Amino acid sequence: MHKTLTHVTHPTISLNHSFEVPEGPEGNWSADVIPDTWQARDAQIPVVVAMAGSIQGRIGHRGVRLGCGLLKNRTLNPVAAVQLRWIIARRQDRATIAQQGFTPNTALLSGHTPYIELQIPKENMRRTDFAVINFVEIVRPLLRGGSLNGEYVIYVGVDEVRFEDGSQWKAKGLPEQPSSNNSFHSSEYRRRSS
Repeated sequence: MHKTLTHVTHPTISLNHSFEVPEGPEGNWSADVIPDTWQARDAQIPVVVAMAGSIQGRIGHRGVRLGCGLLKNRTLNPVAAVQLRWIIARRQDRATIAQQGFTPNTALLSGHTPYIELQIPKENMRRTDFAVINFVEIVRPLLRGGSLNGEYVIYVGVDEVRFEDGSQWKAKGLPEQPSSNNSFHSSEYRRRSS
């Protein structure tokens, strides 16, 4: 299932700000947030997530808030804006994804954020707040009887890039069907149907 987040939030970072962690769903679950390593390995991807973090709720307060992330511009062209994407997978599929990439069997859900205006100089990095990806909202299709159960990984990558010169780059969607080689690099994605 592919989902576009409907709210538009322009993240800002304040080092003196304490972050509120929204209440998470009921159930026996855990979630890790990591960069999309397939994009990082593909030299054709112009901007990649170099670091992704999350903030866990306090004890007795189940929740996850995506925290600051680091984006790396690998081109000589300054970036004007990015659109992040997210892919939810089962933690047990992490080794398979590392070896073979995402498949319809390993990518449970995916979606993208609105554009985030963020200037990244050529061959440079910039931090931004990944909280535009709302954990509670994106896992909603996985709830059964109002509960979330299982161990999950949220891969955060780049879906689209707008450069200051007006040019754009877009990742292709996730695979709809397994191919003969089961290798789905970021530059080879097709949109996964619901």
